[in-house]
Amino acid sequence: MNKDEMKKVAVLAFLFAVIALSVIMYRSASRSASANGSAETKEAVPADTGEYLLMTDDIMPEGHADALIIPLPPDTDAGGVQIATSETGSELVVNVYSSEEDFYKNNAIHTDLDIFKSTVCSGTASPGCMRLRFKLDGIYTLEATTEGSDYVEVKFQAPSGEYRHIVVVDPAGGGSDAGVRGSGLLEKDITLDTALLLKEIADADESSDVKICFTRLSDTNIDEDYRVYLADELGAGLYVQLCADVSDDAARNGIFTQYNDRFYLNDLTNAEFAGILEKQVVQHSGAAALEIEAILEGEALMRVRVPAAKISLGYLTGNKDGVRLKDDNYKRRLAAGLYDGIKAALKELE
Repeated sequence: MNKDEMKKVAVLAFLFAVIALSVIMYRSASRSASANGSAETKEAVPADTGEYLLMTDDIMPEGHADALIIPLPPDTDAGGVQIATSETGSELVVNVYSSEEDFYKNNAIHTDLDIFKSTVCSGTASPGCMRLRFKLDGIYTLEATTEGSDYVEVKFQAPSGEYRHIVVVDPAGGGSDAGVRGSGLLEKDITLDTALLLKEIADADESSDVKICFTRLSDTNIDEDYRVYLADELGAGLYVQLCADVSDDAARNGIFTQYNDRFYLNDLTNAEFAGILEKQVVQHSGAAALEIEAILEGEALMRVRVPAAKISLGYLTGNKDGVRLKDDNYKRRLAAGLYDGIKAALKELE
């Protein structure tokens, strides 16, 4: 090896040593201490959006297995934490209010669960608020508790493990899909308004063992595949799609119900389910009962493999429905009929 070659080797070796030392120092600085100082954690990597990945540690404090432990900054207690799930239960959002806005860049969350698709921290419009977002691999209900003031513990459970019956309610339309329109009304608004009222009624029934899950609870676009997926993912026993109709005949008003005649349980056909649902909605609302018929093609309703019905809450172009569908009290009666219809159908399945 001549002198020139020896110089090249020496330079390369020096550069390699510098790079290796830099990597070691970066990883050392990015690593957070665990509960006992021995667990390796994931690094918090800044993203272009200002969000960064949360550091995670899978060594759990004694007695807290199968949970998510979120440490809190010293100036934060349970009163400075807001916890919520997304509309469908597939994302956990935790707002932590603190003056230490870099707290989660240096302190790891603890979990031994493998249900998280992503865990990130971002800022919000509110000063001093850190938003922790946990995207989940399925639909869960949760229970959050605090012991002392230095951490929050969250337990997760699939709805099927907590409720005897699960029902998916699917308000048609949403976002850019306005649906049909008439009398200054949009189908997507009527179905959403009624769904929100139905949720209010169901949530107030503390004795109920029925969990009603909604494909949407805001004016958002919902993919048709997701509507079907949700029913399958939750193991739902019933599926109800809410819609509205229009007609060239202004005198056409009332409740029109369709059903999927392909899939049903032995104890309750879809036609029977549609009949029970329509009967209760008509009784509560005072609207006319129109046809009950099998749906012939398309739509999520044809792909759901449990008793499924699509109920039209009225005709936006109707000389009666076009007026009363603007009335919140009328929509509340529709929602009450839907709730009683769902409960009556579930009794048939017991």
